[in-house]
Amino acid sequence: RLYAQRRMMGMEHFHDNIFGYSDDTYFSIIRDAVKRFPSGSHFVEVGALLGKSSSYIAVEIANSGKDIKYDIVDHWLGSSEHTDVKELQDINMFDTFTENMKPVEKYYKAIKASSIDGATLYEDESLEFVMIDGDHSQSAVENDITSWLPKIKSGGLLAGDDYGDAGVRAACENLLANNSEGEFSYWTTKWFFNKG
Repeated sequence: RLYAQRRMMGMEHFHDNIFGYSDDTYFSIIRDAVKRFPSGSHFVEVGALLGKSSSYIAVEIANSGKDIKYDIVDHWLGSSEHTDVKELQDINMFDTFTENMKPVEKYYKAIKASSIDGATLYEDESLEFVMIDGDHSQSAVENDITSWLPKIKSGGLLAGDDYGDAGVRAACENLLANNSEGEFSYWTTKWFFNKG
């Protein structure tokens, strides 16, 4: 009986114990995506760092009771903006990520690859939701959008973080703002492309 009660309460979030940059607006996108898409959906997160946002996504999927496939694509080498971040020095990022994700290890698959290489592993129009939060330079974000947008199903969502960064904003304006394949919008520092 105690076990049944515990199951009904669901798994508790533990992202606060993990170093990272995700915030409440990021988490609200995740909650909405898990609610919006049905069982059998396939999600990909591009850029995970040490697992703060990834753990949040995995717990939301676990608590939803839905059968959502969740892949995490990262090379776990960090990017140029991490050079001086003390929490990321002298650690093996992938090992730290794996350790941080232990409580949800059966709810995700890690794919150690660059964003562009990772995208080649998926068929076009095979994914409901892709969240991009990798390298924030304009060229990297343009490559991310170009690589992942074809993988999104009609009715699916491509979203990303850090719209406040000039490079991210320029990439979105160039490739998504007037894109006839769907509808572009942004909210605070997050951007969205709902594919028609």
